[in-house]
Amino acid sequence: MSKFICESKEEETVTPNPSLSVVQLVGLLFVATIGGAYGIEECVRSGGGFWTIVGVMGTPWVWGLPTALVVAELATSIPSNAGAVMWVNLTSPTWLTLTFVGITGIANFVDNSLYPNLLTTYIFTPSSSPFSLAVTKATAVLLSTAVNIMGIDVVGNSGSVFMILTILPFLLVFLLKAPEIGFKTVLTHVPASSPNWGKFLPLLSWNMSGFDGAGHIVEEVQSPGRTLVKGFVSLLIITEVVYVLPVLSAVGTGKHPPEEWVPGYWAIVAEEAGGSWLKGFMKLGGVVSCFGFMTAVICTTSRAIQGIAMLGVLPDSVSVPLRRIHPVYRTPVNAILFNSFITLLLSLSMEFSVLIDVGQMLYSARLLLIFFSAVWLRVHFPDLKRPFKIPFGTVGLVAATGLPSVFCVVLLAVAASGSPDTAAIFSIMVVFVAAFSCTATWFCVTVELEGKIVTDGCEVRSTHGAVTPPPQLEPRRVGSLV
Repeated sequence: MSKFICESKEEETVTPNPSLSVVQLVGLLFVATIGGAYGIEECVRSGGGFWTIVGVMGTPWVWGLPTALVVAELATSIPSNAGAVMWVNLTSPTWLTLTFVGITGIANFVDNSLYPNLLTTYIFTPSSSPFSLAVTKATAVLLSTAVNIMGIDVVGNSGSVFMILTILPFLLVFLLKAPEIGFKTVLTHVPASSPNWGKFLPLLSWNMSGFDGAGHIVEEVQSPGRTLVKGFVSLLIITEVVYVLPVLSAVGTGKHPPEEWVPGYWAIVAEEAGGSWLKGFMKLGGVVSCFGFMTAVICTTSRAIQGIAMLGVLPDSVSVPLRRIHPVYRTPVNAILFNSFITLLLSLSMEFSVLIDVGQMLYSARLLLIFFSAVWLRVHFPDLKRPFKIPFGTVGLVAATGLPSVFCVVLLAVAASGSPDTAAIFSIMVVFVAAFSCTATWFCVTVELEGKIVTDGCEVRSTHGAVTPPPQLEPRRVGSLV
């Protein structure tokens, strides 16, 4: 019999607080993955209302649900806030683990920096001064940092409130515009030229991504075996309602052609539907949504940084502070501060569209490695204790990972063909990180990374397949499979 243990919990005097309920988890994941229909504007612009509705109806079940199921199995069988970093570490050679660490870090920072930029579109006009934009971004990041340091239950509770405030203006738009919806109009709501698939798919996937973030907070979830599954199912149902109804009500009237849709356009839709009061409410919802997004992703990615620090890759002078948990709030305070600082720097220096395309290509590459880890663990350790397990054995798991894997490959191909500059940036990043990881593995990393697999207390199998007796092992700080 195999099961996961985390020996670092015995060494640390302060541990994460498992306080998240189903409602808090749904609130946190909502603002981390959906956040309302804010952000879908560019999707309508590049693909039209018809393809956007088709995409948001199908993508949650083709990509979101399988990904959520895989994350639920991995997170409950290997309950570590290191999340995907630990999953890949347990199933891959050192150089690939380091490459994954690098890609994860870049992808997280790029994704985090989107939300301060998007937030300003609901407050300022394009002609606003750069200084005003910078001050607003800095203020939002500082507030988000403070909420995160105060505790994950504060993030979860605020996420539940943000979810309600975000959904309400879209629900009002739908109720006011429902009598005017013409389904023939929806069918013809496409760009004057052919859809820009190179822009459309990354934008669509970005609006549906983030389920893997649950792996970084699993140690802070009450009864994760049940809570994660209930949270994911609830989230998928909410996703359909939050995206489909507002887009349907906006494009079904024939008054908002694709060419007019830009970030912040929902405020114009709301004004046309209900007047200036609804426009103001929609703008408020946009600010709340973006702030909620930013707070939630800083929450999950800060724990990813903490998990990376626990792998043993970084020198102690860096890893020890990043691993530190606040004695009162029980949050990774230094990881949060470092994460927020990098987030602010990138948000001040990069544009929204570039961040989206590069971020989603990196995210797709990460997901492919996560799916591989799930299959590898199921094949090599079928008796691993799994509070939640995808049914129908290995065949069921391969089927669950197959659809989203194909989606990831298609997204990478389409995004690369649609924007050569984005493809070049992505390629340079991956090649540089992989080359650095290989060099570090061959010349610098003289010890194995944390994480071993022990079966029945009789033998230890590293991720490279070596077998050594347990008494000869050095004490491990992060985790192992026993």
